[in-house]
Amino acid sequence: TNYGDPFFNRDNFPRQSTVLQPEWSVATDGRAILRFDGKGNNLVVPLYAMPARAFTLECELKPESTTQPQLLFRSYSKTAGALMVVLSDGKLKLKFVRHGQKEFEFETPPLLETGRWNRLEIAFDLSCLMVRANGSEIYAHPCQGKPVKMAQVVFGGVGNGRYLSYFKGELRSLAIRPYSRF
Repeated sequence: TNYGDPFFNRDNFPRQSTVLQPEWSVATDGRAILRFDGKGNNLVVPLYAMPARAFTLECELKPESTTQPQLLFRSYSKTAGALMVVLSDGKLKLKFVRHGQKEFEFETPPLLETGRWNRLEIAFDLSCLMVRANGSEIYAHPCQGKPVKMAQVVFGGVGNGRYLSYFKGELRSLAIRPYSRF
């Protein structure tokens, strides 16, 4: 489909990327782990897996570095979609776009730690975008309306890396729920 086009055009990936998919391994406890090299790996979630209304994203990730802005999640097709989540200095910077192209942006205090597993939850209930990491308090920002476009969802980065780095670290779980969990 047209929504997948950005992921098939090799020019959309950084020149230094040699492998576009993350490395798959199994931990000693039997859990699967995806390792992202920060050079162009990403995980494309199938079309329509992301709800176009209320949702909750949950994941467990272990960043190797949080000092350089890295793209964690982005709803994306030929143009940007409704949600973008960037990790920078342990903080999460979120951008949400609703129908009518109204944009909402906010930033959390440092929540994610380098070199350890972090549990991240991001939820939207049609009135508020909420973030919680590692059982911390919930950080919320008013965002009213339906998402403008929840086309393809990408974890780990997309584009040629000119503005945001690709995620470097590990991912061991990812869940998308069609409701707000908070």
